[in-house]
Amino acid sequence: FFSSRRRHTRYISVTGVQTCALPISYLCTLCPWFDGGFTYAENGNIKKAEGNPDHIATRGKFCAKGLASFFAATDPDRILVPLKRVGKRGSGEWREISWEEAISEVAGKVQDASTDVDSIYLNEGGFKDSGCVRFMDTLGSRSVIRSRLLCIGAAPRQAALEQAFGVNFMLPDLQHTKYVLNFGANIMETALPLAQRLTDGIVNNRLKLVTFDVRMSNTAGRSGEWFPVFPGSDGIIALAMANVIMQKGLMNSDFIDTWTNYSSQQLAADLEEFTPERAEKASGVSAKTIKRIAIEFAKEKSATVVSQNGISYHRNGIDGESACLLLAVITGNIDTEGGACLPRQFDVAGPQPQPAPTGSASKRLNPTFPFEVKDGAHHVQVLFNHMSNPAYSSPAASLWREVLKDPELIPYLVDFSPFMSETAELADIILPDVVDVERHDVASSPSALWPWISMS
Repeated sequence: FFSSRRRHTRYISVTGVQTCALPISYLCTLCPWFDGGFTYAENGNIKKAEGNPDHIATRGKFCAKGLASFFAATDPDRILVPLKRVGKRGSGEWREISWEEAISEVAGKVQDASTDVDSIYLNEGGFKDSGCVRFMDTLGSRSVIRSRLLCIGAAPRQAALEQAFGVNFMLPDLQHTKYVLNFGANIMETALPLAQRLTDGIVNNRLKLVTFDVRMSNTAGRSGEWFPVFPGSDGIIALAMANVIMQKGLMNSDFIDTWTNYSSQQLAADLEEFTPERAEKASGVSAKTIKRIAIEFAKEKSATVVSQNGISYHRNGIDGESACLLLAVITGNIDTEGGACLPRQFDVAGPQPQPAPTGSASKRLNPTFPFEVKDGAHHVQVLFNHMSNPAYSSPAASLWREVLKDPELIPYLVDFSPFMSETAELADIILPDVVDVERHDVASSPSALWPWISMS
């Protein structure tokens, strides 16, 4: 359990005078790693954010976004009071209203729509279920759509993991492994809880890191070997490696026959068509290199596979991710020391009594929502938008703008936002939200081999 156990003291210079600031426990919710840290306040203003060196997952390492998050608290452009639209949608004409007036108006709109609770929608963009989702469960509405995943990684990787293992995340044991095959992941820039462990593994454990990526990323640059591949060809490289491992008899037959729905013989036969020569034509990586890396990986009994957006963000991303996972399966490196480990985290229950899950039961992304609204597949009376800016950042953002601007399609739009955004500009009411460093929250992420929970 990680909180503000250590009394870290920082001296912050304010107008040339050094003053003492005591730490406040802080849970970063800007991404689903949920790093734990501290903020430091002076006269009620947050002056600094940093990681907690005692945290089992992050060990004090924050990304640049997390370190800079405190600036949002004192941003002069923050919305601090509720705003009600007085002109046409998108006209930028607003008036300030009280919280009492805002709550009364929104509650009235919800009450008017309560005869058809499924016409009350929430677009949830947080990386964990919020009080807004609980509100929808309390109403009994099933109409929760999501613009972000509730797990680490892209949707294709999540789908591949769920199909193969029934989980949405696998943690590579980078501290204890001897060999890492990296397909399209940039750990050194995008996964700081893993970056420190990967660095320790390279320095202390002399692990070999082999990266297949279309570009020289920071992770590729720190690899023992880097192979630039044709975009989207990672999957066939992995299948060719799996074929080599099976034909050379380097697989873990006991693991395959015990834990999968394939026999070793059947799998070997099905992989025969994926030759290294075929993979060379598709990827640009020589057949000789593919064979060598496959044999090295299989002979090193403590090995793991890492993959990410470099595969997921291409056509057939689910198949590509599944092919990479296959390498860990056939070598038996699943939930072993140095392998790909099943997630370990706490299931953080909400305050009791908890309403029955209706909208919260849906965990999938909804990129087709604006299309369906325009086609009349959804009857919307009220739409809440929380921690999301679909009119700018979602797929088909231009269609989102078109739909949100049409009061016939979206009669009433409520946006929770600390700043004016492309979506907030089209709202009927903007309810000012807190920024990340101001949230009081509890979360657990499967980012370490021991389960942990952080709170702020």
